[in-house]
Parts: sequence; structure tokens; C-alpha cells
Amino acid sequence: MKSTKKIFVVAIATLMLFAFTACNNTMPSAFKSVEYVEVQQIESYLKGETPKASGFQVVINYTEGEPTVLKGNTGTIKFVGEDGTSAGTALATVADGLKFYDKKDVEVPAVPAEIAYEDVTSVTIEGVTEYTVETSATAPWKLSSFDYSDKALKDVTVTLTGGDVSRTYTIQDKLNDKIDFVLSLWKDGEILEENDTVAAGNVYTVTFDKYRYTSTPNAPWEADFTNGDKNPGLETSVTVKVVDKAAPATIDSFKIYYTVKNGTDVIANKVSTLPDLYTGDTVEISVYEVMTDNTESTTPTDEAITVINQTVPYTGIAFKNGVATVSVDTTTAEKTKTAEGSVQIKVGDKYLTASYSVPTGANYIDRVTVAQAETVTSVYAGQTIGVSGENSVITTKVDYKDTANAPATSSGVVSVLRDTVVPELAVGSEFTTVCTTTYPGRAGEQETVYTLLSFSVVAKS
Repeated sequence: MKSTKKIFVVAIATLMLFAFTACNNTMPSAFKSVEYVEVQQIESYLKGETPKASGFQVVINYTEGEPTVLKGNTGTIKFVGEDGTSAGTALATVADGLKFYDKKDVEVPAVPAEIAYEDVTSVTIEGVTEYTVETSATAPWKLSSFDYSDKALKDVTVTLTGGDVSRTYTIQDKLNDKIDFVLSLWKDGEILEENDTVAAGNVYTVTFDKYRYTSTPNAPWEADFTNGDKNPGLETSVTVKVVDKAAPATIDSFKIYYTVKNGTDVIANKVSTLPDLYTGDTVEISVYEVMTDNTESTTPTDEAITVINQTVPYTGIAFKNGVATVSVDTTTAEKTKTAEGSVQIKVGDKYLTASYSVPTGANYIDRVTVAQAETVTSVYAGQTIGVSGENSVITTKVDYKDTANAPATSSGVVSVLRDTVVPELAVGSEFTTVCTTTYPGRAGEQETVYTLLSFSVVAKS
């Protein structure tokens, strides 16, 4: 009798479970005859969802022994329409290429699974309980008024439940067209239509009317819970409150801020209370708008500003683009303010004012100059040298920021020589040393000056 050989494939790729060989009408003891094969759904889906192969399995039943289960994947399951051939998601059947045989080498067809979908029976909206809509008393309601891009809805989730299935979506999912749904507003048993006029104070309950997994215009809805807009949709716990549209904020007052600079260094930026000031500091006086909703402008006002009531006049003070600049004077017994006064701005039919005050600042050592004394150009070995008195080899000049108001004597200036005794050096050679001078600068910050001193070595007379 003619020998035959057949390989039975029950999975794709590397999944090959059985290979059967028939020879001379005898069958190996390992051979199992397939009685029937069926596809089973093992995961639930909401109506309209796209099923996945992982939600199904292929069960191979034998004439004897336990069945074999092939977990669903893209190589075992394909989805077709109700006719079993056209594209669709009505049936889940065995993928092309999988074949099963009985003892007579007759192919055993697989029984497809009719895909079961769960109807959505409830919806839960979390993250918002009352959503506020601004509108005027005569403005018609528009669906666009329910602004899903509103940051107040950023964390809102919508959970659809049917049977043992729950799916949760975010507002961002709607914006990204992952799901589309329609909400309606109801009050006293009446739906709020697209162009209905609403009044501030109304509170509406929110219903979930219909949904679909595409935002394509005119695409069918997966479910419409309103029976063609005749009834409310699924209930939610959310309400929408209508309030009058807030009037645009207007200028209510002005506020003064200061920025302090030392040269190009910013010491304080946009402060309402000035820090300690020092002679020559630059203070920028900025005028900002305060609105009726208590917000402030982010840049100085561009309104015209007039300086009035200068209790301490400052020559040439003027505001441009909301900012005026003054240079800090030195504090003396007679003067404690650099500039003080008010600004006046006309807004509509009224005049608004704000006051500024810039005190004087402390004078400080701006520069110390240390040089080698012109009268000391030579020294002898073993000679003691210093920075003061008859042994001094330097001259020191102290300049204050405000020289006209400098104190009679300066304090805090300290000079130190690297060498205070001339070492044993040959006559005619050169002796050099370094003088290090420290002094307090602006705000007491320690400053340092290094001076190189050079002398000729001579014989002791």
C-alpha cells in the first residue's frame, strides 16, 4: 500500500505542537485524531471596541484525551464579517494556514466564535462635580461652549461600564479622537438645545447621550441612549452652572516696584521694599497696573505718568514706559532721602496716584591706590621696612564713592608686606617684595589690592 506522510500544523512560527505520520495503514500510538476545533472568546468588549486576538483562544478537541488550547495571537486568530469572508469584527475564526485533521486525513474545520459585545449600561464621570460656564443673559448656548480643552477638565475621567467590562477615558482621549461622546444638559425635564437662551443662575444636570470610537463626521454611533434625542441619556453626577460672563478687568490702581543696581550688577529686582542702599546705586522706579480682578500687569504701564508732590525733589526725574531712574545720594546729617513724591495717571475720567520713596545710601571706599614711596628707592641688607611711620616704603590713597562727603579719616584699610626685613643680598642686586592691602568696599565686601615693590640693594652707610 502506498505510504503517505502528512504534517499537521496547529500553530504558526515556532509553535508546532504535533506532527503525525501514517504508514501502511498503521498509526503511531502518539497520534491523536481531531474530533472538532472551536474558537472561544475569553475577554469581554464594549460595543464598538476593536477586539484583539489575545481575547480569544483555539481549543482542539480529540477523540480521546484532554483538549489542547492555543492562546490567541495574530497568528492564530483572524476577524471577519458575518459572512465569514468580508472584513469586519463579527466573527473570530482560525487564522489562514492553521489546519486540523482526523484519522482519515480529513480536514476538520474550526467553529468560529460569534464575538459578543457588552452594551454600556452606566457611565461615571470623575474629577469634576460642578462645571461653571460663563455666559451673558441673552447669549444662546452653543455646544462649543462646553470647552473640553478647559484646564478645569484636565483631570476628568469618563468610565463606561457594561457587564463585567469597564473602560476609562480621559478628556485628552477625546481631544485625541480615541473616543467621541456627546453630553447634554437638562433642567426640569427639558433638554438645553443648541441655540437656547440661558440665564445666569441656572444649574443643569449632565447626561451621557452617545459614544463612538471615531470622530469622523456622520460616522454611526456605537450606542445612542437618548432614543433619537427623545429621552435623557445615561445619568451622571455632574452639573453645569451658568454664571454671568465676567466683565473685562480694568485698571483699579497702580503699584510701585524698585530694581536696584550697582553698575550692571542687579542687587534687587522688582521689590516693593528697598534693601540697604549705597552711594551711587541706581534705583529704577517702575509703575505697574493693578486690575479690578486683583491681577497685576506683567510689565510696567505704558500710560502717561506725571510726577507730583515731590517732597524730596530729584532733578530731571521723568518716567518713560513706566520707569524712572535715580542715582542714590550719600546719607548725611542733613539729607536722608534721595527722592520722594507721587506719580499720577489719568484712567478714564479719574486720576490715580501711587507714591515712591528712595532713601539715601551709605558712602563707602570705592578704590584704594597703593604705590611705592618715591623717596624710598634703595635699601640695605638687614634693613627693617614697614607700611607706616619712618620705615614706610609705600604711600596710600583712599577714594570714597562720594569724595565730597568722605570722612576725615578712613578705617578698615590694612596693608601688609610680604617681607619686613631685607634679606642678605649682594650690593647692586635688586630686592622685590609684595604689599597686600585690604579694605571694606560696598556693603562691607572685602576688597584686595596687590602692589609690587622693587628696590636697589646698597651698602649700609
